[in-house]
Amino acid sequence: MDRTDFLFRNQLNYQINLNTSDDDQTTVNDVDISKINLHHCTYSEFKKALTYAKDNNPEYDFRYGTLDQIKPMNCLEDGKYDFVVLTDSAKNTALVIGNITLLNDLQKVSGAEELLMSKRHGDIFVDTSDAAFERYMSLDINDYGILEELGSTVITGLDDTYKVTATFHDSSRKERPIVSIRFFSIKNNSYLPNRDIVDITNIYKANATLLEAFAYMSFYDYKKKRKESSFDSVIYHAGIEINDLEDMYSQHYDLRIFDELNSKKA
Repeated sequence: MDRTDFLFRNQLNYQINLNTSDDDQTTVNDVDISKINLHHCTYSEFKKALTYAKDNNPEYDFRYGTLDQIKPMNCLEDGKYDFVVLTDSAKNTALVIGNITLLNDLQKVSGAEELLMSKRHGDIFVDTSDAAFERYMSLDINDYGILEELGSTVITGLDDTYKVTATFHDSSRKERPIVSIRFFSIKNNSYLPNRDIVDITNIYKANATLLEAFAYMSFYDYKKKRKESSFDSVIYHAGIEINDLEDMYSQHYDLRIFDELNSKKA
């Protein structure tokens, strides 16, 4: 099956699932999610865990049919798969085919996955929707036990102010660093449901988005053990204005300049 056929099948199946009533799903009341590893579990376990997250957290109101778009082709009933990576792949596919409805649902699934993984590791912030910003600011993210903060910045938008935090993604490896970026809304006192994943090795440095630049510089600061934010410094000295979160995706920066400047300091 070529890519065009796959994308068409993905789009068609999702449209069919949109017409499937969520009322037909069985509510999960007592799932022991602490035993389910979303990086290595069966599709049945994955669906059960995500159903639990959806039923207990109104902010993750994705359609049940969305989970079928994450299910691998020729999925074996007892096969173990990394559904966090599969979800990211499905998000990329939704973006390629221009299915924004599916993409929004998948972003909610990603948020639910992160919540479930924090529960599994005993994260002190189980209910992110009620996490106080003051408490968040007063704690070292290393206290979580599963996350290590690489860098952070604050963006003041038209209607809200956000704290942007970069941490290592669960799939990150020494030879291939992957950064996860989350946004915390001060106005709503909660995290935005979606997260962004940046593969440091795959960034096109000549035309990186500001989001990619933030991930790259945060990783650089982490390696060099710098306490000052390189991203904040570059934004200030380059005269770049960030007026909303959208600017992090629409504006660009040449990371080759950053590399050149830092190579002279070495």
